[in-house]
Amino acid sequence: MNVTTEELPCGRELTRLILMRPDALAASECERLIEIHRTFWPRKRVDHGGNHVLFGPDLRDYEPDGSQLSFVRRLAAAITDEVEHFFQDDRIHLESVFIAAMIQGARQELHADNEKYAEAGWVPNHSPDRDYTAIVYLNSDFGGGGLCFPQHRLCLKPEMGLLVAFPSTRYFVHEVHRVSAGTRYSMPLWFTHDSSRAVW
Repeated sequence: MNVTTEELPCGRELTRLILMRPDALAASECERLIEIHRTFWPRKRVDHGGNHVLFGPDLRDYEPDGSQLSFVRRLAAAITDEVEHFFQDDRIHLESVFIAAMIQGARQELHADNEKYAEAGWVPNHSPDRDYTAIVYLNSDFGGGGLCFPQHRLCLKPEMGLLVAFPSTRYFVHEVHRVSAGTRYSMPLWFTHDSSRAVW
């Protein structure tokens, strides 16, 4: 994969391109999201990377009173506001929200979230409508699992409550290093300019 298609800013200028906000969620909120995953993770559903994923809207099928879904929606709305403000983009809609667990040995290969590299170069992938990616880390008690952006010479160590957000394009190719111990919990979210793709 060609991840050096264009010289990109790094260092201080990087803070204008990638949102990195510690303590975006409180410890109690992170712990509740982990408990929701442990309670409702359905039938060992996994994504294409082998992660144990719970699609937020599916909670309406698993709980009678809707309290957990309302909780997830409230947090997702707050993160949407953060992303909108940072990127100065008021056209975005939440496209999807998950609670995910990466178990020991899991990793994610180098990739972009709305494009893929083919023989002819970069082309749209299976989710071309995604314009921004965000992830909130829900725990710190695991090994490995760092988020790395080789174009920007940046690797982030996940910490409970940390919010990271970036454009979903090939200019933000990223990977997740192998989880070496424990389970890495997170809440990934994607945003789109296409209102017809809004999740709620």
